[in-house]
Amino acid sequence: MKKIFILFFVSFLAMQLEAQSIKKFESMTKAEVLKMSYEELTDLPLDDLMKLASIVGVSTDELLSMILNTKTSVASNKELTTREAPGILSVIAADDIKKSGARDLIDVLNLLPGFNPGVDVESVIGLGLRGVWGHEGKILLRIDGQEMNELSYQTLQFGNHFDVNQISRIEVIRGPGSAMYGGNAELGVINIITKSGNELDGTQIHVSGCMSENGINRSNLHLSTGKKNNNWEFSLHGFIGKGYKGDGIATDYYGTSYNMDDASSSNPLHLNIGASFKNLSFRFISDMYNTTQLDGFGGYFNSEIYEPIKTSYKSVLSELRYDMRVNDKLTNVTKINYRWYDSYRVEMDDLIQEYLDEEHVNYNEDYFYSIQEKPTQRISVHNSIKYQPMSSVDIHAGVEAYHEEGRSENEWIPYYDENGNEIMSLKYQNISGFFQSVIETKQVNVIAGARFEYHTLAGSSFVPRVGLTKVFNKLHFKALYSNAYRSPSIEAFSLNRNIKPENTTVIEFETGYVLSKNIFFSVNLFDNTIYKPIVYIIDESSSLGESYINGDKTGSQGVESEIKLVSNNWGYLFLNYSYYTTGEKNKVGDYQVFLGDKPEEKIVLGFPSHKISGMGHWNVADDFSINPSFVYMSDIYGVSSISEDVNGEEIYHYNKFAGQFLLNVNLLYENIFTKGFDISLGVYDLLNEKQKIYQAYVARPALMLNGRSLQLILGYSF
Repeated sequence: MKKIFILFFVSFLAMQLEAQSIKKFESMTKAEVLKMSYEELTDLPLDDLMKLASIVGVSTDELLSMILNTKTSVASNKELTTREAPGILSVIAADDIKKSGARDLIDVLNLLPGFNPGVDVESVIGLGLRGVWGHEGKILLRIDGQEMNELSYQTLQFGNHFDVNQISRIEVIRGPGSAMYGGNAELGVINIITKSGNELDGTQIHVSGCMSENGINRSNLHLSTGKKNNNWEFSLHGFIGKGYKGDGIATDYYGTSYNMDDASSSNPLHLNIGASFKNLSFRFISDMYNTTQLDGFGGYFNSEIYEPIKTSYKSVLSELRYDMRVNDKLTNVTKINYRWYDSYRVEMDDLIQEYLDEEHVNYNEDYFYSIQEKPTQRISVHNSIKYQPMSSVDIHAGVEAYHEEGRSENEWIPYYDENGNEIMSLKYQNISGFFQSVIETKQVNVIAGARFEYHTLAGSSFVPRVGLTKVFNKLHFKALYSNAYRSPSIEAFSLNRNIKPENTTVIEFETGYVLSKNIFFSVNLFDNTIYKPIVYIIDESSSLGESYINGDKTGSQGVESEIKLVSNNWGYLFLNYSYYTTGEKNKVGDYQVFLGDKPEEKIVLGFPSHKISGMGHWNVADDFSINPSFVYMSDIYGVSSISEDVNGEEIYHYNKFAGQFLLNVNLLYENIFTKGFDISLGVYDLLNEKQKIYQAYVARPALMLNGRSLQLILGYSF
């Protein structure tokens, strides 16, 4: 019976493909053709591509060059091609995300060079970039201009969190962005632009589900709607779901285990509303991310005694913006932003009330260590100008100021003043000025910029950047020098008023070459040194028992390369390679690997030294494609066990863990029954590797994610 059903289904698909294999483009206008993405063009048969090229009045080669001329302003605020922009950039379009069948943002970033997931306290999934742990305030995530890093620790939480179906494109800077974006853009920037009202021009609904051998591990509902009418534009994106980070048995260094099926939930509830009238725009984002876990800060809670801890991460962000076009050369931008976060919250009401007595004092203390209950807020104002005195010169300058405050709602978890006394609130101010200019000449594009910042607790920071870029027909190059910084978080100030911003120096070189009309290759070298890194420590000599300090230095160096092969007939193939080493820069003990008495100078802790990833798109027919992707990670060094010496001090034992190969295949059938209805069917982790992600500092056990999973996405646009 099963064979008959499969045969029937395959026959039905074949008939649908045959029925929809011919498209007519004669009625399209030049403007409509120019709105098409590069991926849409390469999906077409050559005959149809030639028709579109004739409508525009160019050759097919010129039309296909769109991918190399994708405009981005994320690195400079001036629209330059990705080959000219002053940063090491990746731009991921909505169509690529759709074809890949990505379940969440981690799946997308995994396909880029440089990025690796890692695990932090309370089983939170964070990010590393170029072999450096970037979880606490070193990587900035922006959604429609709104900064998603929470304020208490400046962290981000990944895993069935940020919806990829609502994304128009992602612009990624793999490198410093502090001169443009401030103190959370030290290592990189992930800039997400969601689909505008004009792009949507209606409503899109997606229903997705993912199932592994132990059952359904995520089920999500996605809704986007928008419209543009004369001077008005409106968009709304909603996302609600339920998922689990893993479905196996998690075991810590002490032999304590728990079943992740019941204690690793990742449940998002996200709303993003944008509206504009002429030059006035408004943005509102509400992000509620709820998890459960049994992570007890180094060891797991015994699941026979404790119930999974419910932890929530809430944020509300809003922006009012006015772009005043003074004349053809000058634009003034004014923004007012309000950001509110309530992160790592564990409610007292969620504890087992009958255990809250003297007999279960250890139980109480364990859970109280998990309680945060410290909402934070920031009010900021921004004013800048964009001035273009001539077509080859662009100047962007401005000032920003903010007031930030945290308030404790629980006397058990106060802030502390400079003398170590308990206080219930902590506040400070910050003002900064920035400047950047881009000058285009026949010989080279020159980029120069800087940011100066004064923080009432941390003092001042100054970060310059300079760069040279140019495209010479098929060849391009970039030479970049940047300083960057990471501002301490409010919790770091609470534990140590003498903490200072860490500073980074980054040197980058990139070159790329169009080998033919179908093949593009690029390679970049980077050297990244972080001075006085902000490091969390257990400080038993302190009355608080913990603190943040400025360490000596850390960093990484390495190489990243990409190759893109595009065919008019069958589709495309993107491949990239990354290599990282600490380059003997790492002098922070908690970030080092010890295989003997001395640290291994060049080994990266928690991340692979080599990573290869890629994605292919095989256009079987006009609306049906097969899209494989993979991520290969070399051996990873991490802590394998913990013992005690004669004085009762913990000793960490390090080991090399085997590399992993994650293979995924996604089948996409668009317009299957009617125009606008899509079916995506994919298998993630086809080889059932059950990816393990490690902590990039001592010393948490690896977090094991879901293994082989079957995903179905149904989408309808109308």
